[in-house]
Amino acid sequence: MSGSVPELGSGSESGSGPGSGSGSDVASPLEPRAAADAVFAEVQEFWRRAYPASFGPPFVELRGGLHPLDSGAASGSAAAGVLCIGSAEQLTGNAYYCSEFDGIAYDTGVLVPVLLDHYGRDGLRASLAHEFGHAVAARIGVVTGKTVFVESQADCFAGAYLASVPDVDVVSSWAPLLDFADQVTAQPTDAGAHGLAVDRAQAVLLGFRDGPAACQGVADSIDLALGRFAVSGTRAGRYDSTAGVLAAAGLTAADVSLVIPHQANARIISAIAERLNLPLERVFMNLDKYGNTSAATIP
Repeated sequence: MSGSVPELGSGSESGSGPGSGSGSDVASPLEPRAAADAVFAEVQEFWRRAYPASFGPPFVELRGGLHPLDSGAASGSAAAGVLCIGSAEQLTGNAYYCSEFDGIAYDTGVLVPVLLDHYGRDGLRASLAHEFGHAVAARIGVVTGKTVFVESQADCFAGAYLASVPDVDVVSSWAPLLDFADQVTAQPTDAGAHGLAVDRAQAVLLGFRDGPAACQGVADSIDLALGRFAVSGTRAGRYDSTAGVLAAAGLTAADVSLVIPHQANARIISAIAERLNLPLERVFMNLDKYGNTSAATIP
């Protein structure tokens, strides 16, 4: 990349703002933050060029900005109250575009190190570019219809960016998007639905091959597999509520010694504990070690 955008792994001096990279061989607590800064600098530079070329007007910078949060930071730190995030811990293992404030918060304590360790720098590129894709969608008009297409559109925009990265490793870059896919029992209208791996691959490929403009019609361009595996239109063996599960088992919340939920994000897990009136010590959480692993949960 040219201009003010640092290349990932370059020897530019460290700093606190986006684009302040560090050498790839330097191992320090700041390395994940520096790598993420460099990715976002690349992504923003891409959209400054590609947005007007694809959609006409100049790209409008994020009003709320980019906010790296360390999910391991002490509660009550300055991270509390950033964008839509109440505390850094709630963001554990995740990145989130907050449409209300037009900004992105992302976890440098777990998410970025896990992505770098498992998928390398190209995997980090894809994941953060997906989140930035939601900001792009907010500027052209978020796709309507099934919930899953909101995420498909962000995947498509990520694919368009990845196609601009010289010598990008397609396998490594696409892998985190395909790994963090829905279970086969999910439905396209579920809140937070992202699609099966094959759905996400189609969306990324659409942007990768055809560019940003193609992402406006993503809902008509991919053959959605999510939702085809429902049994008679219902989810076999599921209950409408936690209370229904407990009642069927003849138990109350007080009888439950440990809850092991999907490891999606800390905010959801904390809400589960609160709803069940359970102390957090009785709700299992390993997001701080492995990040978001909900896609690996057996249905």
